[in-house]
Amino acid sequence: MLRLERLEISGFKSFPEKTQVEFPDGVTAVVGPNGCGKSNVVDAVQWALGEQSPRALRGARMEDVIFAGTSERGPGGMAEVTLHLVARNGTDVLGEGRDRVSMTRRLFRSGESEYLIDGRKARLQDIRAILEQIRAGARTYAVIDQARVAAFVVNKPRERRVFIEEAAGISGYKQRRRLSEMKLEAAEANLLRVEDIVRELERQRRSLQRQASMARRARRLDEEYGALRAMWYARRHRALSARLGSLAELLGVARREAAHLEAERERVEQVLAAARQAVERGQQERDRLIEAIHAGELDVGRLERERDAAGERARALREEAARRAGERRRLEEDREARRDALAALETDLERLEGQAAGLEQRLVQARRDADRAREAHAEARERAAAIERALYERLHARSGIQSQLSAVLEAVERDAARARELAETRAELEAALGRAREEIARTAKALEAARATVAALETERDAARAREREASAAVDAARAAERALVAELGERAGERAALESLEVRLSGADGARELIERGRRAGLAVERVLAEAIEADPEVERAAETLLADRLAAVIVPDVDQVRAGARLERSGRAALLPVDGTAAARRPREAVPERLARDPRVRGGVFDGIRTRDGIDRSLLDRFADALLVTDLDAALELHREFPDRDFATIDGHLVRCDGVVVLAPNGGGDGHAEGLLARARRREELGRIVADLERRRRDAHETLRAAESTLAEAAGERAAAEERLSEARRAAATAEVEVGQARREAERLAADLRVVDERLAAASSGDRDRRAEAARLEAALAEAEQLLAGDRRRLDEAREVVHREEERVRERLSALARLEAERTALDERLTALRRELDRARREIAALETRGAEGEQARGAALEQAARLDRVAQDAGRALDELRRRLDALREERERAEGALSGRVETLHDLERRAAQVVEELEGARARRERYGLEAERAEADLAHVVESCLEELGREPAELSVEAPEGADPDLVADDARLAEHLGELRRKRARLGPVNLLAEGEFEELNRRWEETTRQRDDLRQSIDELRASIRRMNKESRERFLDAFHSIRRHFREQFAILFRGGTADLRLDDENDPLEAGIEIVCQPPGKKLQSVTLLSGGEKALAATAVLFAIFRYHPPPFCLLDEVDAPLDDTNIGRFAEALRTFADRTQFIVITHNKRTMELADLLYGVTMPEPGVSRLVSMNLD
Repeated sequence: MLRLERLEISGFKSFPEKTQVEFPDGVTAVVGPNGCGKSNVVDAVQWALGEQSPRALRGARMEDVIFAGTSERGPGGMAEVTLHLVARNGTDVLGEGRDRVSMTRRLFRSGESEYLIDGRKARLQDIRAILEQIRAGARTYAVIDQARVAAFVVNKPRERRVFIEEAAGISGYKQRRRLSEMKLEAAEANLLRVEDIVRELERQRRSLQRQASMARRARRLDEEYGALRAMWYARRHRALSARLGSLAELLGVARREAAHLEAERERVEQVLAAARQAVERGQQERDRLIEAIHAGELDVGRLERERDAAGERARALREEAARRAGERRRLEEDREARRDALAALETDLERLEGQAAGLEQRLVQARRDADRAREAHAEARERAAAIERALYERLHARSGIQSQLSAVLEAVERDAARARELAETRAELEAALGRAREEIARTAKALEAARATVAALETERDAARAREREASAAVDAARAAERALVAELGERAGERAALESLEVRLSGADGARELIERGRRAGLAVERVLAEAIEADPEVERAAETLLADRLAAVIVPDVDQVRAGARLERSGRAALLPVDGTAAARRPREAVPERLARDPRVRGGVFDGIRTRDGIDRSLLDRFADALLVTDLDAALELHREFPDRDFATIDGHLVRCDGVVVLAPNGGGDGHAEGLLARARRREELGRIVADLERRRRDAHETLRAAESTLAEAAGERAAAEERLSEARRAAATAEVEVGQARREAERLAADLRVVDERLAAASSGDRDRRAEAARLEAALAEAEQLLAGDRRRLDEAREVVHREEERVRERLSALARLEAERTALDERLTALRRELDRARREIAALETRGAEGEQARGAALEQAARLDRVAQDAGRALDELRRRLDALREERERAEGALSGRVETLHDLERRAAQVVEELEGARARRERYGLEAERAEADLAHVVESCLEELGREPAELSVEAPEGADPDLVADDARLAEHLGELRRKRARLGPVNLLAEGEFEELNRRWEETTRQRDDLRQSIDELRASIRRMNKESRERFLDAFHSIRRHFREQFAILFRGGTADLRLDDENDPLEAGIEIVCQPPGKKLQSVTLLSGGEKALAATAVLFAIFRYHPPPFCLLDEVDAPLDDTNIGRFAEALRTFADRTQFIVITHNKRTMELADLLYGVTMPEPGVSRLVSMNLD
């Protein structure tokens, strides 16, 4: 059992300063006049116990418990109350070996609050757990005030149950039962929703299972196609990587050669730099000597000036010494005059000190007179204080009468207020009953609307699922189309890259392309090679290829100036240039074809006629071949050449018989297989470029279509999820509406029952205030008598205060005289101080004059010494001039020797520069070879990058990560034959297309849905089990609460009968349940029969009898379960002297089991206390405690 050991208050209500209240065992009384803050002690304990209602603490807001400030003090920023509880006899009642605990509550004006247990932060729930363990708390019978005693009598029967339930310890049971019932209602509503979800998931699960099977077949086809396609990319990547490796070796050799020459160039440059540095040092040495000669000539002039300036300065210093001697004589005269003034000041000081001694004697006498006046004033104040204390005691007695009168009047007002409250409650109940009936109609209508919403949303959800399936099929189709285009694009782009690589290798245009790249970087007007500037008809294509030959790789430039600029560029290979202005200048008219030759059927026309230039290129570039004729075959060309030897004949197959007799044969497909000509390859490359561009455009369109389809699918899925969510929400709303309908009906039934109870109480509330009004009249008469006695005391106090006023006047007169003398003394002291300061100043001025004289003499001697030193400086400057002129002659000779050595070093430097130029020329050749191999490696890297890019785009992986080996389970003959492999890949694409649109997400969606179905099924089973457990728990709590309540009720009922007879000195009383069939909800009726009266309800007793009857119930509860401590706030106020004695006797019988803290005005109750605290208010709004031990 714990008891209150100590209470610490700081900043709480009227206690701004930290106040500590010790509570011993037994009874502690707190007394004081009305309004001094006694009840604030009870409020502090109640607040620390966890009270959350500001009204229970006599405030409007919780911040009202913080000290609000006074006219002399500012408001507080925090309220803090600490309760120290200790176990009786040191027993361990808290567990873990603890026999004491401290609980602190803080509230800051900013609104933050804190709870602490033993100085550590805790929750309100932790504090309530401790208080529940010891049966104490803010709302239990451990804190009882006069209002709660009165309320216990006039409360509803059900409201009287609170004290019995607290004693039985079932308050927590009721709260836990209500929580369990709320959980049960929520679980049942959740079960309805979960069962609906399970049915819907089972329907979706069957549909997705079929889709998942199709998705698996499509996935297997995609995996086989991807594996074979990956093998093809890996093999292509390995071949290109090998080519790139061989080029890297050649490039390495070229780089090492360039590095060797680079090192040689650096070595030559280092030697050259050293030679240049030697030349530079020689030039610097020559320049240094010239500068030294010039500086020496300047020094000669400077020394001559210094010598003249030193002589002039010596003459000026001698004149300064003569001036200082005259000034010293003037200072001696001034010092003698100031010594005479000092003697006069010392005479005045002696006279004033004599006046000060006489004034000091007068001051001593005046202080003695003032002290005697103060003593007389203190005696008068003491007499007035004694009269005031007597008046205070009579005021205290009057306050007691006023408190009793106020209590009676408050009781009358409470009865009237209770009647008004009951009337208001009745009106509120009637209005609430009307609203409840309206709520029943509203909720029934809402339930019907919710069910209609559920049906509409089910239709909307089914439509959303259909749209999602259509969107999924569109995504599959778009993805398949994009994959096919990517594969075809990779094949065409690879063919184009291979053709470009072959064209570069066979055209011999490496040097030309290198020249174009370097020329463009250098800002030259290089155009392109001739092969890119012309196009030929298919019939003359091979003839033009042979006829133009090397010209096809020539770079077209505007004029010969660009030719010269191109010749200066660094390059690693040969390059042909074709200036446009040069061909125009060499243009010649086209010769006419002889008529016989034109009629020959073997002649198809001029080769020049089947060739066209592009982008405005001048056709004069082809004038050299304007007369060449196209014939059917080589035999025709040979025969016609014999007849017309001055013409060139080219065949359709590409053979050429030139006018000089040379026959050029075209490739016939043998050798390396590259028989196709440069122009044909260029035409094929352009066709492939157009095909690739078109495929790329179609791939982008397909990708956009796929993205749009995926977006549509995401939107459809979102719409489906939103529809399902809205459906679930609508189902929850329907379930909630059903619950609300039931709750509204139960609420209407409860309100009707409460209305009947209020009608019964209104009938009983109109009696009972006659005794209170008679008691009020008696107390008003006693109050008038006390006022008359107070008037006499006030007259005596006024007379005493008049005497005090006269004595205060005498004191002020004496003090005024003393102040005048002290003012004279202060003025005299100030004159003495000023005179002393004047004497000090005069002495300092004389000392300063002496110091200035000494300093002047010292300065005169220093000037003479400096003049002598300057004479010596002038002599030294003359000697230095002679030495400097000799050094200048030696420097001029050294300059002539340095200029001779410099000319030899310059000749050596020219030889080294010629060697450096030779090394640079060799280095340029090595660099050209390195650049050529680098360009070939770049082309190979471009081909490799294209393969990598296509692989990444189609398969999403690097080719290097793929295996060149056949996939596991693949046919070896199939993977070894490229043609069969291509055919098989096509067959796989067709099989996949025959499957049609497939929801590839179906497998994952089925697994996810299956997990949701399993989880929801488990939730349904858990909810069913939870509902069964909650119902069983409520039954157990009802059974245990019923047993404990009936046990407590019957015990308290027996104790109440006994305690009533003790307090009333006879009579009978009883506690009854108004519904014995339902003890957990039944109200408690109190019937009493005081001695000499008939049995009646407690509400019909007089005010004092009601208070005594309520006290009997309180003591009966104490006998059944005594609280560890109890605070009684003026519960004895309604009792008369006789009943006070009975109350005190009963209270003493419980003091050995319960610690009592009593707030009282009654002397009989004070006599009962072991410790008495008096509450005073030394300044308005600030309370202070004074203790008195009465043992």
